[in-house]
Amino acid sequence: MNDGAVAAGDLAQWFPKLRPAATDERPDGGVFEIGLCCAGAISAGAYAAGVFDFLVEALDAWHAAKANGEAVPRHQVQLRIVTGASAGGMNAAILAASAPYRFPAAGPRATAGDRARNPFYRAWVDEIDIAKLLATDDLERDGFRSLLNSIPLRRIAADIVEHGPASGLAAIARPWLLDPLPVLLTVTNLRGVPYAVAFKGGSPHGMRIHADTLGFMARSAEASAGAVPPDAIDLPFARSASDPRWGALVQAALATGAFPVALRPGEILRPAADYKYRFAQYLPGEAAPSFISPDGTLPDPYAFPCVDGGLINNEPFEMARTALAGLDGRNERDGAKARRAVIMLDPFVEAPGEGPAELGPSIARIAVAMFTALKDQARFKPESLLLAMREDVFSRFLIAPKRYPDGAARGGAAVEGVEAMASGGLGGFLGFFSREYRHHDFMLGRSNCQAFLRNVFALPESNTVFDAETRASRKWRCRDDPKFVPIVPLVGALAEDEYPSPWPRGAFTGWPAVETAFTRRADAAAKALIATWIGRDGAGAWAKRKALEAAWGIWGRGWVRDKVQARLDDARDAVDRRAL
Repeated sequence: MNDGAVAAGDLAQWFPKLRPAATDERPDGGVFEIGLCCAGAISAGAYAAGVFDFLVEALDAWHAAKANGEAVPRHQVQLRIVTGASAGGMNAAILAASAPYRFPAAGPRATAGDRARNPFYRAWVDEIDIAKLLATDDLERDGFRSLLNSIPLRRIAADIVEHGPASGLAAIARPWLLDPLPVLLTVTNLRGVPYAVAFKGGSPHGMRIHADTLGFMARSAEASAGAVPPDAIDLPFARSASDPRWGALVQAALATGAFPVALRPGEILRPAADYKYRFAQYLPGEAAPSFISPDGTLPDPYAFPCVDGGLINNEPFEMARTALAGLDGRNERDGAKARRAVIMLDPFVEAPGEGPAELGPSIARIAVAMFTALKDQARFKPESLLLAMREDVFSRFLIAPKRYPDGAARGGAAVEGVEAMASGGLGGFLGFFSREYRHHDFMLGRSNCQAFLRNVFALPESNTVFDAETRASRKWRCRDDPKFVPIVPLVGALAEDEYPSPWPRGAFTGWPAVETAFTRRADAAAKALIATWIGRDGAGAWAKRKALEAAWGIWGRGWVRDKVQARLDDARDAVDRRAL
């Protein structure tokens, strides 16, 4: 059904994506607006976490220098929205929870204590580990719900919510953040939201939407609740994991990262009204948008299971772009006029592998190929990446892994994409098996973010977002091309080159490091699965269970072990061979 137009004045209190496009609504000449889009990454979330860490540190240092009256560029930058999927969504959630606190950076000069108090490093390097993911307490409590144990992830997410006050971190107001800050996490809604579109002369056309989002507004200690969008949750500065609002962020972080089968699906309960304004469009001649709402069969409250947001929308770029440009607008691409840009952070920029040329008689291969085709098609968004990679477009930028063989910032042929990271093997899961891999990728993210801010995230010197003094100075120019000025200048120690950690060759022994934990979990999972199939009651159930458990021990365990060992050791060897 179409709810019709709403009052134009109501738009001001709703999500930024509903801003009407208007040339007189652009930010003034001294402000540059940013949207941050964080793609899925699995264990390479450690790389994205490093990017987040350096970006926060760089913006904090620059604004502190301005506040102290130092001779630095005086223009303003404001991060207006963060969108994320899967591991990218988890990092967005960490930013939402941690932004109101002054936390130490986790760079090369940081102490072990500093890194323990850094929410990004703590979550992605210190806390997440395969030993925890192979524990069996979830099987004992809930039965076989996923290949890996998701309970440690819940503990990490709850810890991040409590981290600021529990660690004694001081509150901070960051002027470069929109306050409250909109944070959008994608999920794949397995139940689907029903819509019906009525055509003249016919019955309504029904459909279900499975690409879903969970929205939040994170605010500092100085911000009031303000106007919260109709499909978002207010995150107050005072928090606790037991607060249902912050509990919803924990649930959302787990849901967006719930890799199908590997991790337990998320379970979300929300008001049906959250979907009332989800789809909007400006119709010709109308000053306010019209909305399409779900049909009358949507229950209230609405509960649904969900899995990884990256399954359907792995790069929620359009959400960030629309939040900056308005529902019916566009962000200026010309370098001399640009005032807004979306930064896409994507550790896995490579195209997915080619599907099979022929399927043969295997039903299993047909099912796998069909699932992969549907996933790849849902993610097909060539314009976002193509425009981000064009040198003449200044409204969208891309941060992706790049590493030089000697670790230096320049010199030698760079290795890019998944090959630059230690965590890319096993389809992105390899980082969970080695802290050294995660540490390397975190530091690589920091180093890449520094290079990005120094040489890529820049505008021509003619752009009037910069004041006359900055445009005239040769000090604040890009190292690679002095005709351009960085949008976020690097000040103080952050201007000194950061290099990635040494390549972690030999850091992981492979199968011997996980054999005991893997075997224990595989046996417990097989037992739980058999109990689900056979049941625990009824005539002959005990005998059937024991027979299948014996068959698992004789044939199944060895077959699974050999497959996992071969893949794991191959992934380890690939890391060691690169030895960058």
